[in-house]
Amino acid sequence: MPLLADPDHAVARLYGVGSRLTGTKRATFLVDEAGTVVWKKVHAVGLTYVTVDELQRVIAGLPAAAG
Repeated sequence: MPLLADPDHAVARLYGVGSRLTGTKRATFLVDEAGTVVWKKVHAVGLTYVTVDELQRVIAGLPAAAG
């Protein structure tokens, strides 16, 4: 999975995952073709992550894009 380099924390602030006390929280976002966040999971502990299986279940449960 691609990771974002955000040295000035601008993106973390925009997505609501920046914290002055704990630093940037690890988070996973699914963004649709229009750039809308359709799902997110913010992790309380930095060593946790979303598995591929979990992402596949989430994607399968999303409504189909209007075409």
